[in-house]
Amino acid sequence: FKNVLFNENSKTKLTKAYAKSGTVYDGVISANFTSSDTATIALTANQSTYTTTTVQDLVNAGLAAPKATSNKKSVAEVQNVSVSGDTIYVQVKANAIGTAKITVKFAGKKAVLTFTPKYQLNSSWFDSQSVVTSNTAGLTYAFKAYKPKVSKTYAAPSNLKFKTTYTNNKNAGTATITLTGTGNYTGTVTRTFNIAKADFTNAKITSVSSLKYTGTAKQPKMTVKIGKKTLNPKTDYIVYYSSYEYGSYSTTIPTAPGTYFVKVQGTGNFKSGVWSVNVKPFTIK
Repeated sequence: FKNVLFNENSKTKLTKAYAKSGTVYDGVISANFTSSDTATIALTANQSTYTTTTVQDLVNAGLAAPKATSNKKSVAEVQNVSVSGDTIYVQVKANAIGTAKITVKFAGKKAVLTFTPKYQLNSSWFDSQSVVTSNTAGLTYAFKAYKPKVSKTYAAPSNLKFKTTYTNNKNAGTATITLTGTGNYTGTVTRTFNIAKADFTNAKITSVSSLKYTGTAKQPKMTVKIGKKTLNPKTDYIVYYSSYEYGSYSTTIPTAPGTYFVKVQGTGNFKSGVWSVNVKPFTIK
């Protein structure tokens, strides 16, 4: 056989992979162990370029016949073997947790595959409301990553094992929790929660550096803080300039010598349209 390709059907998920004939490949069947939980293996014969006789022709002529067996039917059993062209299809049914080897033989060649049936994670085993109400109510951006736990429901198996990973769980927006089965369980279930933008009313400009006149626009170095946290000038706020402390402000950077005033407005992880609590002067000379 040239390749062994694991396919998928509506209820059984298989790891897609290739294996050469005569080798052992550890595949995974994700099944709930019902009569419809079957997987189909497609094996393609490695024919010579000049060979015109197909596997189907050999079978039809009675010269060869494919055969598939399981060494542990209590775990996985062969239900059907069929041929189309140069492809042999073997239908395997998962019966229980464990390991079984499926051996497929044809015309003196064979492919041996190891199947490890595992339970597929079920979304009903996890309480979606536990994320929304118990752990993440009122979460706002706070310079840190949030890692709320997901509660199991009464429907979850007592021996259920899974690992939890988080993505986009620091910045404001929608964060994702991914639950991945481990041990005798496989597959993933996802849950989401929201992180709101933080208030900007407590932002304060603590320092602004003066500039030397160069005739070109250059933003002065400045420090903006909320509490003890220093904000990022590239992502957290927008700088506005004015020639008068109580005049109109714009984002146009001044270039002429003189005294100017700056104030900042929140953006990114902070509520937009909210100004810093103070205004700071700086000079170009």
